[in-house]
Amino acid sequence: MTHETVLVTGATGFLGNRLTETLVQQNVARSIITTGRNPERGRHLSKLGTRFLPGDLRDATFVDQFGAGVTAIIHCAALSAPWGSYQTFYEQNVLATQNLLNLAVRNRVERFVYVSSPSIYATLANRLNVREDDPLPTRFLNAYAQTKYEAEQLVIRQLTDHHIPYVIIRPRALIGAGDTVIMPRLLDAQARNRLFVVGDGQNVCDLTCVGNVADALTLALNATSPALNQIYNITNGEPVRFYEQIERVCQRLNRPFVRRSLPYSLALAVATVLENVAPLLGKEPTLTRYTLSLLAYSMTLDITRARTLLGYSPRQSTQEGIDEFVTDWRGN
Repeated sequence: MTHETVLVTGATGFLGNRLTETLVQQNVARSIITTGRNPERGRHLSKLGTRFLPGDLRDATFVDQFGAGVTAIIHCAALSAPWGSYQTFYEQNVLATQNLLNLAVRNRVERFVYVSSPSIYATLANRLNVREDDPLPTRFLNAYAQTKYEAEQLVIRQLTDHHIPYVIIRPRALIGAGDTVIMPRLLDAQARNRLFVVGDGQNVCDLTCVGNVADALTLALNATSPALNQIYNITNGEPVRFYEQIERVCQRLNRPFVRRSLPYSLALAVATVLENVAPLLGKEPTLTRYTLSLLAYSMTLDITRARTLLGYSPRQSTQEGIDEFVTDWRGN
């Protein structure tokens, strides 16, 4: 399927940039509009042949500038962080989505693809093979998860009311070249002696190559019934031991990896105190309950629905994704 004009938000970010490169390579649209806040990445996107428009999606006037020509939207932009005020996350994740939904309704777009997050599943407990329709926590661990869920509900409610097809994906823990979040944060924590093994250190998780997520989004853009109006978990489909992967990356980068242990009860107490005092200090806590859910517990996702309906099949292995990240990190 060839679309007339596809709008990609968050195109200067880790996922959005890779997605845009994939869309250009596969020639899925006659024209592509990209938006983001990184001017250097913006120049790269322009060289790819896209029309880059820098701006703030919270500003309805800016979103209106995309015009009536947009026929499909892939919304990758979001504020993603383990801690912060609800209002800040609401503006970035919910209000911005609302502005794009208004554009979608005005334009009667062919497709709206929304990148959500499996952080909405996170609890202080092990969760294995989580399906898209499994019960969610009664209370989310942070404002990021809460606002991503709220944005999902906006997408479903408003586009259903206006009979506009949508697809929502929940990709887990992206890795690969260009990663500025997961592996860099873990490497920084390790270098600062702030990375601790909480619990027995045997917890498993899903990692997902950014290229695989770009493939999933391309499938979502071109999906037909019954794959439309669905939510999909996206992972590599090969759970790994969390601390083993960090150690492997450190070894590949010739960095020392020292296993420092922290009792769970103490870690929870510290995270709770730090979160309570963080608003007074005005800076992100070094440990949060959400981070603790990643450090101490296992969580894996079931991707049967994506395989069956969307035709998703991870083409890049977790090890290949790590190799890609290591090569890129060394070069930059």
